[in-house]
Amino acid sequence: MIRRCLSPPSAAAATKSKLYNRTSSSLLANTTPSFLICNRPNQEDNDDNATKRFISSRSLSFHQSPYHLALAQQQQQHRNGQITRGFHATSKQEILPLIAVIIGGVTIRYSYKAWVRMNDEWEEYEEKLREYKLEHGLDPDAPLDIEVNVQQSGERNSNAGMGDAVATFKGGTMAIDLGTVNIRIAHSFSTDKKPNVVVDRQGGRSTPNYILMPEGEDVVLGRLAHGKEHQNQNVLKPRLLLSSPDENNDEKEKINKAVRHVIYDAAKNALEQTLGATRGGAFSGTAASKPLFSIDANSQPNTFEAQPIYTYPPPSASSTETSSYLQHYQSAVSSLSSPSHISNFISEPIAALRGAKLYNLLPSLKGQDDEYVIVMDVGGKSTSISLVQPKTEEIKYSTTISHISGQTLIDACVTNLIKSFYSLSSPSELNDTMALQRLYDASSSAIMELSTKTRAEIDIPYLTVDEQMKPKHLKMGLSRKVLEAEMNTLISKEMLQSITQPAEELSMSFPTPTNLPSLVTSLFMKLFETTNVNPFSVNGILVVGGGARSPIVIDGITKGVSALVGDQFVHEKLVVPEGELVEELVVLGAAASSDL
Repeated sequence: MIRRCLSPPSAAAATKSKLYNRTSSSLLANTTPSFLICNRPNQEDNDDNATKRFISSRSLSFHQSPYHLALAQQQQQHRNGQITRGFHATSKQEILPLIAVIIGGVTIRYSYKAWVRMNDEWEEYEEKLREYKLEHGLDPDAPLDIEVNVQQSGERNSNAGMGDAVATFKGGTMAIDLGTVNIRIAHSFSTDKKPNVVVDRQGGRSTPNYILMPEGEDVVLGRLAHGKEHQNQNVLKPRLLLSSPDENNDEKEKINKAVRHVIYDAAKNALEQTLGATRGGAFSGTAASKPLFSIDANSQPNTFEAQPIYTYPPPSASSTETSSYLQHYQSAVSSLSSPSHISNFISEPIAALRGAKLYNLLPSLKGQDDEYVIVMDVGGKSTSISLVQPKTEEIKYSTTISHISGQTLIDACVTNLIKSFYSLSSPSELNDTMALQRLYDASSSAIMELSTKTRAEIDIPYLTVDEQMKPKHLKMGLSRKVLEAEMNTLISKEMLQSITQPAEELSMSFPTPTNLPSLVTSLFMKLFETTNVNPFSVNGILVVGGGARSPIVIDGITKGVSALVGDQFVHEKLVVPEGELVEELVVLGAAASSDL
């Protein structure tokens, strides 16, 4: 039932007048007037019929218009949800997600552009800041308020006889360790930081110290030259050349050129990495004769403001070869520095001692006058033993034995392979130089593997051919025990034959050594006999060098020293740096401060 709410006559008349004056647009914009129908809950009749009856009962003139009746009916049906739109429109539920996607896309796009621009500007800022630090002698990796002044040590110069000039190098110090097999480089910006080893272009922490200089052809350096060591007799080893007796002027200049080439190439790469600039262009044969280090790069174009520090072998107690080596070395590298006197030289045992102090490997040192340290450097081609007084950095005794080194292990491995595969007694009997080179390369890898394992597998396909021209492949295993036995055989039969005067290097109190432990015992006994130093007054035995990475070598040294002074002494005093530090301690110590 519908209740009709009628207005008083006067109000109805006024409303009637208003309805007559309304336009069709106002009717479209408004719903049915409230005074016409008042809906109540639970209504039974249809609203539309009630509307018609009311309009008809009041005798309103506008009810006769079909348009207005249809419009009122349509609006009521829309409110009741009985019909849908009869025209195209988009609801809020459909348009709002689209708007959100558009706004989000625009925001992401401009945010990304802003981030890219900010990143580019930050990189440009860091590059300019680095250039500023280098220009003002600051450490590029340190905060801007930390200034680094690297001074040349007068003590180091006195060790090498280079004078007492003190200079400040904006690019820090660069130590160069020219070993018998590899060259290593370390760099330091300040004396209060540990130096860092600089990797080469192939990512290696050392570079093979080999060079091939064919007439009229490009110079071949590093790993490429090392790969031809046993195929080409013209492959040179600069460290061994410097140790050779004085030659004529032409031969000496060839040696100097080889040394400069190897150092220039390795040092230039290291300087470009550490100082962040490429100078001097690509490597060439003439570039090695130009200065690379200087005090003032502005007055010396294509140079770096860094101080070079070179290591050299310890002086021998029985010969003047080391003095000759140092003079030859200074002459060879003099043209790499401008002025030449900024170059510095430090003995390898002293550099190893400084490195041990840097890494606190010798905690028993108290800085007293009666302290001694034995430095045993097992290099690639030779082994040296030196007695050093830490407080004064004075070498009291030193001796070097050639061919007792890390190379001995490789030679032993190659000899074992040749015996098993070719039925020959030594590598010198093999005429196939390419096969010999492959045997040495595989043996070097096997020695590295045996430093962490007890057995290594060696696989060399197509090593040679048989009588019917069929390929033969080498595939065999090698254990530490077999390699150790082969090495002791070489020491007994071949290595000691190269010692022309055994009394100068070995003790006469012991019989001729037959293996590595007995050789170490004789060497140490000779040291104590010559210096009159009590073995138990030694504060430490420091073992360094690439050859010392082999457990076979360390085991032989341990047994040899134990036979002389006992196991307890070895347990307390023998120091072997771990990992790569054992072969990098010399170059790191050379780059460290002399105040350690």
